[in-house]
Amino acid sequence: MTRTAERLPVGGPSASAELDRALAALTAVSHHLQSSGGDLRLFFEGLTATIATLVNARRVGFCSFDPGGGSVSQQDGTFGFSSQESAALTQIPTDPRGTDLGGRIAYFDEVFCADVGNGDPQLAPYLPLLHLINAHDGLAVAWTAGTMRLGVVHVWDSTRGRFSAEDVRVLRTAAQAAGMVWHHHMAMRQLRDARSEAEAASTAKSDFLSRISHELRTPLSAVLGYAELLELTYLDDQQREQVGAILRGANHLLELIGDILDMSRIDAGTLPVSMDDVDLKPVIDESLDLVMPLAADRDITLRVGSVPRLLVRGDRQRILQILVNLVGNAVKYNRKGGDVMVSVTQSGDVGVRVSVRDTGGGITPENLARLFVPFERLDAGARGIDGTGLGLALSRHLVEAMNGSIGVRSTPGDGSTFWIDLERVETDVRSHRRPEARSPVPVRSVRETTVLYIEDSRTNVDLVAEMLARRPGLHVVAAVDGATGIRLAQEHRPDFIFLDAHLPDMPGEQVISELLASDTTKAIPVIVLSADATAETRQRLEAAGARAYLAKPISVRTLLSAVDELLGDQ
Repeated sequence: MTRTAERLPVGGPSASAELDRALAALTAVSHHLQSSGGDLRLFFEGLTATIATLVNARRVGFCSFDPGGGSVSQQDGTFGFSSQESAALTQIPTDPRGTDLGGRIAYFDEVFCADVGNGDPQLAPYLPLLHLINAHDGLAVAWTAGTMRLGVVHVWDSTRGRFSAEDVRVLRTAAQAAGMVWHHHMAMRQLRDARSEAEAASTAKSDFLSRISHELRTPLSAVLGYAELLELTYLDDQQREQVGAILRGANHLLELIGDILDMSRIDAGTLPVSMDDVDLKPVIDESLDLVMPLAADRDITLRVGSVPRLLVRGDRQRILQILVNLVGNAVKYNRKGGDVMVSVTQSGDVGVRVSVRDTGGGITPENLARLFVPFERLDAGARGIDGTGLGLALSRHLVEAMNGSIGVRSTPGDGSTFWIDLERVETDVRSHRRPEARSPVPVRSVRETTVLYIEDSRTNVDLVAEMLARRPGLHVVAAVDGATGIRLAQEHRPDFIFLDAHLPDMPGEQVISELLASDTTKAIPVIVLSADATAETRQRLEAAGARAYLAKPISVRTLLSAVDELLGDQ
């Protein structure tokens, strides 16, 4: 006779023995988790063998439900089954939403006994499977993670004749612990997947920024380079003004590219800030010099209040970048014929405040909260004011990176005052080294020197050759790809090499590696000239062995300074 839903009898081992078995089940879960190294299949395979011993079963299996339905989709681990029997078990229909294992075979936490020779019509759909696995009695318990049913752990053929209620509780303990292990494993896998996706997205973003930087800076390199060379020739006043307009426009585009790259570095947490003691007055003077042409075009008067000679703690270049942005905004958003006042005052006991006040139309209270949001330009577009909306957002991050702060006060119709607070340094300014003043680029003959330039752009090669013409004695040999460059380096043995980071046949790192691997070329200094200004590329090329890394567009002064340094080392 076949029983399809028989209640388990109460009895069996004592409570103490049952507790020992439950503890043994938990210990087994912990042991197999550690020994499997996080591999779920190894975990379940080891656990099934232990469960077989704990509940006196000849065969044990863990199976999972199909996430999209109620059927068993796979066997996670089996003990005592052949591969054919294990595959057959997945065909027994189950319902994870209720307590019915197929409706005709058994119930969760119940024993079913199948007398396969009885011919009970309720078992008819499953007789081939029961015959195949040679089942006599079995016990099935759901294994869960919280309220989610993950699958079934089933045991077959009790070595004691039948399974008991105590077997159910021991099996449930093991199943619940296994469910927690599965849940933790899946959570960790999701975290790993999320991290991998984030890393892949970060890599893709870095690659994109690298390409964008390269593609935008490459044409700018020619524009700025040749404009600088023109500026060094004999020009009349009108021609000089026209060249100046080219330089201002190209430098503006270069600043926008730099702002975009800086914002991406902020997102990645890699924005470089070099802290030092900075003489504030020369930085303020330089910022006003840089904005003066824009102010002249708009008939804006730049004024400077009393600026005491003092030092602040920060990154000189970043402070200059912030002040140029604040003063530039004060000019752009001002009224025609207005004023911009820059002043320095003490802020608290140890701080210095630099304020930039304009006489423009002011900012409404509702717009003040949006000022430091990236790409937020308020009504600048409608007023025909150039910009990307990145300047203030970037300035805020830069100031905070230097342990300072930035703020604004504004009254509609009465102008605005932006300010930054920086830490004051108690040092004698007179003993602090000031930046060297900008001097004309001299023409100076040098000893006979060969320079190999590995670059696939003929425009860039011609531009660098024109710049190096201010050092008579330098001879440029050009190579359009890495392989040719390596061959020419071995043939000509140049005094130093200029190298583009992105070549058509191989990356710059490979060129450096092959040069270093050859006794003929390993001592030749390599200077990378690249339109890729990302920090990652710079660090990669310097780590590969580059002597220096110059980001395009490269000014005449910067290039010749690098050349003079190399010649002085030789």
